[in-house]
Amino acid sequence: MTTIEDITAGRRDQLAAARTLDVTALPDGAALKQTLITALDASYDADTAFLSWARRHVAGGCTGPVSGDRDYRRGLSRSEAAQTAKAEFAQAWRPIAETYGLTIWKADQI
Repeated sequence: MTTIEDITAGRRDQLAAARTLDVTALPDGAALKQTLITALDASYDADTAFLSWARRHVAGGCTGPVSGDRDYRRGLSRSEAAQTAKAEFAQAWRPIAETYGLTIWKADQI
């Protein structure tokens, strides 16, 4: 359980850091920043949902159906939303990265 707690805390920290980014020097920086925040927010929400499910599942002896759990379903749904937003961010980031010689991120690296 410690691993998913650490991942969730890390995602929370990433989201907080993204909210404070100064992107005024970037073309369409505000839109780019919002796309990143949207992706990280959805990821954080998915992580918290999976963490809630995992805690309840472990407390129940790891028995019972998984797919019907509300938090598990929310985690899957928010994870899908996060992947879509990450792909949008990666696409928007690519030309900036190419222009300035920065890392080109893929959606699954965010």
